[in-house]
Amino acid sequence: NNWTAGWGIAPSVAFFRKEAQDQKIFIATEGTFGMLPEALELYLVQNPNITIKGYWPFGETIPEDMLMYAKKMPSYFVVFQKENLKKVKNYPLTLIFKVKDAKSPYYYYVYQIMPPGKKI
Repeated sequence: NNWTAGWGIAPSVAFFRKEAQDQKIFIATEGTFGMLPEALELYLVQNPNITIKGYWPFGETIPEDMLMYAKKMPSYFVVFQKENLKKVKNYPLTLIFKVKDAKSPYYYYVYQIMPPGKKI
């Protein structure tokens, strides 16, 4: 019933597969080990249109390379630990969807990273 249970992986894999059918996409994940990015890599690593990169630690300012990818292609950021939502509140993100983690108070969020100059 907690964020480590993998809630949100199946719908996000389906979403990313659809998005990458005819274009390149970038997926940033909260964390560099454990559930993310590994859970997404298991299902998506063979798709040449998908680049996945984990970030840890990350701070109050969005990493520059996330913005670089967002300028070139549709880019997404997956966040799943509620204590890190405060850090990303000032990032240029648009919520795509969220999945509640069963009986826990946690959600799995998929955001689109908005490139500089594009309205959120």
